[in-house]
Amino acid sequence: MITIKWLLPDLEATAAAGAKLSKTLEPGCIVMMEGDLGSGKTTLCKNICASLGVPINLVTSPTYTMVNMYSYDLGVIHHLDLYRLEDQKELEDFDFEDLIAVDGITLVEWPKLLRPLIDTLRVLNININYVSDGSRELIMSSHDSLYERLMN
Repeated sequence: MITIKWLLPDLEATAAAGAKLSKTLEPGCIVMMEGDLGSGKTTLCKNICASLGVPINLVTSPTYTMVNMYSYDLGVIHHLDLYRLEDQKELEDFDFEDLIAVDGITLVEWPKLLRPLIDTLRVLNININYVSDGSRELIMSSHDSLYERLMN
């Protein structure tokens, strides 16, 4: 397993992290993000999408809709927010297989219920933790060697 840690001292560093992450992603990648409310999951998603050519003002949290979809040069980005789901049955009722962008990138906030249903290949797990004074630590892990590029 690959594990990488980045210290993000401010919002600008979080935006830069999203841009750097976007350069490693390709169709079929799934990014699962966990962290407290307000830790920066949506900010990271916004900046990943913006770096892939989606106007940043179009990228919003899909808390109430569960999924937002954006087109980019290589396909589609599915941005999921599963915060409001209470159990796996609710997720299965949504045909979760259709929520995964086979021809694009899937960004998942609050992936706890989805995690057991997804093969670990092509998955990048991200935990965002508060450190102090607005700084955050991004802890990334994956079983896929594709993400080793993030170490540079």
